[in-house]
Amino acid sequence: MREVYIIRHGESEANVSECLDTSPKNYIFDAELTKKGREQARKTSEKLNDLEFNFVICSPLSRALQTYEIIFSKRNLKLYINPLMREHVVHSCDIGKQPKELQSKFPNIDFGNLEKYWWNNGIKTQENKIIFEKINDLNLRIKKFKKLIGNLKEKRVAVIGHGTFFSKIINYYLNNCEYEILKFK
Repeated sequence: MREVYIIRHGESEANVSECLDTSPKNYIFDAELTKKGREQARKTSEKLNDLEFNFVICSPLSRALQTYEIIFSKRNLKLYINPLMREHVVHSCDIGKQPKELQSKFPNIDFGNLEKYWWNNGIKTQENKIIFEKINDLNLRIKKFKKLIGNLKEKRVAVIGHGTFFSKIINYYLNNCEYEILKFK
């Protein structure tokens, strides 16, 4: 039996913003974890501490990467950064950073497989402009993600991603740093 742990990132600045995107001054691009979000990730790390994982797949949004670092960076695991499970782009916090910026911010992570403008399906855009992702594009990403995890051979895999994306797979929203286990034969 193969297990895939889908883990929602910890609480982010955008999760607690009372006026997110109400005006350009309230945009929070690529939101980071709050102090509470970091603590949530530490608690999730403790819960998962005794489990042996073979592989981690992580969204390239900063809040997911920070969650990964807290939960898994001390383990010697293969990490694959994959934009498939990024959040559905409807807010400023869902706009990512270019691979070069991410590499500078997270020097121990390899972003070599990311395209520029990965949060916009690789299509060049103004980096501070919200271009709403069509639901059909989200559904296509979910289909590709399901195929990806269905083809994995590793016994236990962790996937760190986002609430709306995961809700389309399990039919409910995970709380911040909550996880669900998907089982495959």
